[in-house]
Amino acid sequence: MDREEFYSVEMPDIVLRFPPVSSKDKLEFDTGFARLTIYHPIDALAWKFFLLVLRYGSLGRKEEKFVQVSIELLRLQSLLRTRNYKELIDSRVKLASCLYFAKLKTEKRDYQFNLLYSSEARLDDNLLIMWLDRRFVDLIEDRGLWFYFVFAHFLKRPSSLNLHAFLSANTTLNKPQIATLLERANINISYKPMARKHLELALGELVSIGFLKGFEIDTETEQVKLFRYDHTTLQARALELKRILERKAQEFLQKTREVKRESQRKRRERKKKSLDEFLDDFPF
Repeated sequence: MDREEFYSVEMPDIVLRFPPVSSKDKLEFDTGFARLTIYHPIDALAWKFFLLVLRYGSLGRKEEKFVQVSIELLRLQSLLRTRNYKELIDSRVKLASCLYFAKLKTEKRDYQFNLLYSSEARLDDNLLIMWLDRRFVDLIEDRGLWFYFVFAHFLKRPSSLNLHAFLSANTTLNKPQIATLLERANINISYKPMARKHLELALGELVSIGFLKGFEIDTETEQVKLFRYDHTTLQARALELKRILERKAQEFLQKTREVKRESQRKRRERKKKSLDEFLDDFPF
């Protein structure tokens, strides 16, 4: 692990420093302080689902350990641009299954963190209610990390999503080790040239959306030099992407309504045609 990277196993931003997007059954890391295992990692859609709830959800009742976050189902579908309700259900299940488990090396105790503790879909109210770890939600609010989340929705590669989360949580990390980025991106390729190529593609996608200004991979020092934007520039880019995301969501919602109206019109026509054919069979 890079010396520049601050790490405390007690902090809930462990989720961002060790992102969970992977097709593997579990991920394992040696943090130096603990042995971390992520059980049931999630796919890219479930991760974007999670970030959207954090960014656009409304905070509700707060308890000592948990906080209630709610979002309109139709708004969530439009932001994800999916009409497949089953995908939302699957994402909820995956989030609830994902578990972070850290076994401390210096103390005889463990640390456990769930991405999602419970959820409820109220279809009559068009509402999704989720119970999240209060410390994690407070961390996002206190450090203003929510404004970074919009970048994730313009990324396609799982490795890019993981690096985006990791670098959002480590804003002063400018010369990470190649091995660190490969680990946090969940790029598990033993052949080094091929692994570095995948890393270049992941970092290149972060550059293309305006999250990074550029990067240089130095194979001699085994480091990556990251060129970052200042906070003001990055925030302006985030606001620009936010407008694009919401415009596309509105267009998707409008299209969905048009498809629904057309479907209803065709259904009425079919019913009328069936009725006319039925009446035609009578001899009077």
